[in-house]
Amino acid sequence: MRLPVAAGDDTAVVRIKLRLPADLTVMAPPCITMPETETDEGRRE
Repeated sequence: MRLPVAAGDDTAVVRIKLRLPADLTVMAPPCITMPETETDEGRRE
């Protein structure tokens, strides 16, 4: 997955690499907590 980046612009590539993991970590907690809340509601019913 390569993006058109100016030659010698390593900072942009580093930002993209740091951005992807950050987004994954941010999206991970909600995905993990949502199933737990759903199971809790199912148990209550």
